[in-house]
Amino acid sequence: MDPCLPVPSMIRSVVQPIEDAIRRLLSDQFVGLYIHGSAVTTGFVPDRSDIDVLVVTIDSLNDNQRKELTNFFLGLSDSPYPIEISIITKESLRSWSHPSTYEFHFSEAWRDELLLTRTSFCPVGVDGDLAAHVTMVRQRGVRVSGPEIKEVFPSIPEADFLSSVVDDTLQSLKTIGDNPNNAVLNAVRLYSYLKEGKYLSKEEGGRWAAEQFGEPFRSTVHHIWLRSFKRRMYFLSEGEILALKAELLRLLEGELGYPLGRG
Repeated sequence: MDPCLPVPSMIRSVVQPIEDAIRRLLSDQFVGLYIHGSAVTTGFVPDRSDIDVLVVTIDSLNDNQRKELTNFFLGLSDSPYPIEISIITKESLRSWSHPSTYEFHFSEAWRDELLLTRTSFCPVGVDGDLAAHVTMVRQRGVRVSGPEIKEVFPSIPEADFLSSVVDDTLQSLKTIGDNPNNAVLNAVRLYSYLKEGKYLSKEEGGRWAAEQFGEPFRSTVHHIWLRSFKRRMYFLSEGEILALKAELLRLLEGELGYPLGRG
């Protein structure tokens, strides 16, 4: 890995064995490895944040390669940082469609299913989130190895990008009680894009919203930002969270121009 790349040393120490293992396994199929998300922007929280990786290959993978990759990531991920990785082919990028196909995917959300059902690998599938991931790699990602980012990753149609991030944001708002910090930060990051065309991390989105919103929502967002990134302990009532949720939905609907589900 090029030591001049702006990858923090704590991230580099995890990414290097990933690149080594994938190069060994894929050999001539390997095109490049790229990182996006908080690991290379702002707001990486060591005990909570994923390292987000995209790998590009020439050809589709076979089942044996998927099995080896699954076993590798079951052993590596969460030691010490969770890994979320998708492997996609050059052809799927060249002939882009949404949702896009992946050859392999792993994240900690899949761990229990893989272990409990004794499934040997994650099957080929489609993922609506890839539109957002590819966009973020183009905008703020880091090339670890392989061709330059914009030589490999196409410009994603805005409709596909919005479909990806709106769906993800709406799902997190519907279950806001499970993880209010994540739901609010996802929503304000989307709002910053709709309002000003900004591609922000959650940390940056939280700071931006705390400057933009009026009270009482300014304080609620600021406290969520402090809880998420400064480890401050602030109690937020259910009423405060639900009021902010309603306000975020109102703001997002105003920018999008259509109603969102309010489950």
